[in-house]
Amino acid sequence: MNLKQAVFSIERNLRELLAEVRFSEISETAIVEIGWYDRTISLYLPDARHDVIQRQILLTNDFYEIRLLKMAQAELDLGDATILDCGANIGNHAVFFSTFLTSGRVEAFEFAPRIFDILTVNAGLNDFTDIQPHKAALGIDGRELEVVRFGRHNLGGTMLRPKQSGAPRDRATWVSQSIDSFGFRNVGFIKIDVEGLQLPVLKGAADLISEQRPAIWVEVNPGDADIAPLMKKFGYDEPMALDDTNFLYRR
Repeated sequence: MNLKQAVFSIERNLRELLAEVRFSEISETAIVEIGWYDRTISLYLPDARHDVIQRQILLTNDFYEIRLLKMAQAELDLGDATILDCGANIGNHAVFFSTFLTSGRVEAFEFAPRIFDILTVNAGLNDFTDIQPHKAALGIDGRELEVVRFGRHNLGGTMLRPKQSGAPRDRATWVSQSIDSFGFRNVGFIKIDVEGLQLPVLKGAADLISEQRPAIWVEVNPGDADIAPLMKKFGYDEPMALDDTNFLYRR
């Protein structure tokens, strides 16, 4: 083992030790409290020992992707507009949106049962937020989807893909629902982080996007070449880059 490897190993062990100490401090409730200005915000993190997102919140005592959230906050003036959080995970972004971006409702979508249960707790944990969880796989109406990736160390990385003929029968399946099918009004902002299904989610929101013209935060990964042309077709200018893979579109 060279010096660089030794330093990396020590740092990793220290992070593991710190995580264990922090988790032991909240072990009875699995709730961490984040102090923001005059607010104390609670988040339920039952899987913080092994899930990468929950662990980071626990170790930093702050929201996951806080830099990106602050950048979006600085660019948006939403008033009481509705926010759609598509791929809400445990509710980290939804809680931030409801606390700091809108006085209206956040509609939070998550399909995975374990993650949805945590989202539901976080949606009701702070009495100053207005978050409605939806257990749904978003996309184009009526498409059958199956889980193709799941890992306990990154619950938010659980991935759905269109069901293939001949696929194992024991795979969990969902039927996708379009955003348009929900009939939301007064939508000012949509965040989309759905592990590779961004394009069908956008297509399933075509009527809402055309009529209500919300700002859209979308994760764009290598290979997602069809997203930019679709956003241009919807009438959006070049996006603001929040980082290498997250982009904020406004009209």
